[in-house]
Amino acid sequence: MSDPVFVIHGVKNHHKQQYLEGNFAELQRALPGHQLVPVFWGDLGGNREYVELAVPDLGDRKQRDLWVPNTGPTPIEVALLSPPAADRWNIDGPPDPIPAIAAAAGAGDVGTEVWHAALEESWDDLPYLRSIEDPALLAAIGEALAGDPPPTGPAPEGLRLAADGFGDGLKKWAKQRIQDIEHGLSVGVGAAAGRLNQLIRTKILPNVAEFAGDIIVYQAHQERIQARVREVVEKHGYGTAEKPARFVCHSLGGVIVLDLCTKQTDPMHLDGLVTFGSQWPLFDLVDPRGVVDRFAGTPVSLPDTLTGHWLNLWEPLDPLAFVAGKLFRLADGSEPDDREVPYRTSSGLWTHSAYWSHPALPRAVEETFPT
Repeated sequence: MSDPVFVIHGVKNHHKQQYLEGNFAELQRALPGHQLVPVFWGDLGGNREYVELAVPDLGDRKQRDLWVPNTGPTPIEVALLSPPAADRWNIDGPPDPIPAIAAAAGAGDVGTEVWHAALEESWDDLPYLRSIEDPALLAAIGEALAGDPPPTGPAPEGLRLAADGFGDGLKKWAKQRIQDIEHGLSVGVGAAAGRLNQLIRTKILPNVAEFAGDIIVYQAHQERIQARVREVVEKHGYGTAEKPARFVCHSLGGVIVLDLCTKQTDPMHLDGLVTFGSQWPLFDLVDPRGVVDRFAGTPVSLPDTLTGHWLNLWEPLDPLAFVAGKLFRLADGSEPDDREVPYRTSSGLWTHSAYWSHPALPRAVEETFPT
């Protein structure tokens, strides 16, 4: 069997048995041909007991349109937090909203020219409409306007051009319909924002609080936590220049391992690295680590204590995942390989731990450490 691969967890893993029987065991099942070695440090991390008491509780507080019962994320909330699908955008960027809405609205009883003029005259008073760039949503708004005929019935063909007389009245009616749409958007966005705020506070913020707790403890007790990691690696006879260690690292675990690898004295040697949900690129930017030079606009070289390939996985909705390719170069001149992990709806809105069950992770391990 080839050299072992050390697997270190990140934040929110404070119970060793849960880690061994949970995330670690799941990865081992996906990689039966690899000898995985668990590295556990979570008992040295932050105290999570009563963290939820520090998070503001909205409870049953009702704020008119801004409160909706907490029944989980709605499609609009998922859409607000999801990256736009590439095929929804034109090659040259989002469309000009006024012509886009007017063209769709012009399919009804009132001509495109009327809607275009009404939109132009009202545009400064339409903050919600002005903020929309999604072509599908712009078209849907136009279609909604097209489906609302004027009170006089279908307009004669001559009035579709909004010439004189009744054409001005028609434009006034069109402006009122546009204001109705604007009001509906304001109420809808307000309700969605209230739900999203509650979702963030009740679902996401506690996770962030636990993450912050582990970061604070690590920053204050780096030597103790790093010693735990080094102890496991050295026990198996690895981490030296002659026998560098191979690592798979989640979240703060990657920060610990890369900090060990870039230490001024007695660094740990690595031969290949897989990180997922990693903050080390950000931490190095704000506080350069070990022997790494401060970033000044061009990629900086990492020491030769890291050899082989660095594959860094990130997920679009993971707020704690950062990329490395723009910032660093390995000692051999190669670039860290940043790979996007596709979002899965089953992951929910807190995706920082979703990598463990995603097929992209074992594929990354197999690619970086072939058997």
